[in-house]
Amino acid sequence: MRLRLQALVACSFCVCIVPALQASPVAELFVLDRGAFGGAGGIIRLAFRTPQDALSLAGDLMSPAGIGIDPAGENLYVAYMGSAAIARIQLYPTMSTVLASAGELQRPAAIAVAENGDLYVADLGELDGAAKVLRIDGATGAQSIVSSGGNLVAPSGLVLDASGDLLVVDRDAFGGGGGLIRIETGTGEQSLVSSGGSFLDPNGVALSDGGVLVVDEAAFGTGGVIRVDLTTGAQTILSTGGSFVAPKAIAVPAPFHEIYVVDSEAQSGSGAVILVYPWGEQEIYASGENFAEPVAIAAIWRITAVQPSSWSRIKFLFR
Repeated sequence: MRLRLQALVACSFCVCIVPALQASPVAELFVLDRGAFGGAGGIIRLAFRTPQDALSLAGDLMSPAGIGIDPAGENLYVAYMGSAAIARIQLYPTMSTVLASAGELQRPAAIAVAENGDLYVADLGELDGAAKVLRIDGATGAQSIVSSGGNLVAPSGLVLDASGDLLVVDRDAFGGGGGLIRIETGTGEQSLVSSGGSFLDPNGVALSDGGVLVVDEAAFGTGGVIRVDLTTGAQTILSTGGSFVAPKAIAVPAPFHEIYVVDSEAQSGSGAVILVYPWGEQEIYASGENFAEPVAIAAIWRITAVQPSSWSRIKFLFR
């Protein structure tokens, strides 16, 4: 998507045509890294391959596990499994607060944010209890259970589909091989989308224009990205091998086709974000610098104005 913005500036001697700008969508990525910044952990911000920016995590909360971003791109949410808490990080200006803690929250692992600002949280539950999916009011932090038990054993990723229902990936469901579960947000009813096949340790899920994508840490020996047909549950391999070592999370910022995968052990163990194209080709998108133990990713796209170098001259039309 590209738009040209051209300004005409008039003066008594001439009309200046200011070089046209291109308004281009740019992916903005937020990578949750448990070991970044000297072991303190934090969020690494990546935007169009610019240098890595850092966002600090709350120092008194433990074991960050999942990250989400609201549709407006104004707030990040981090799930702290060790503190049974969800923190909100306002991006502009940066400010962190605890949105919800304790209550039904026990071991929150992943977050999806709805259009209305409410959060859906995959929670592993107590060690001897049932896993569940919670709804958290984005304004008040009030908690309610959407669905628990059933097929849920160790939910590790979730995403909202076009109808407002949840697609939840569970790494231990269906006898331990994991699977993809649909949950109706209104009723909490669960139904199987896909299991078996290439699934061995599915960790993350994202929507793309080609359907739903699941990243599996153990599939094919090195992990991989699997496309799932939501109607039939059929699985097809999109990408495996290459730079993958232990892929853990996935994001597809609409309206792009590019797929961003976090691999915690790529690049000799320090981790990386791997760009996967729709045809399966891989490319290291970001690594090094602050990367140490990346475990989760959130993504959004923004419009930025860019002046191409080919439009570097101002033309004067004398009258």
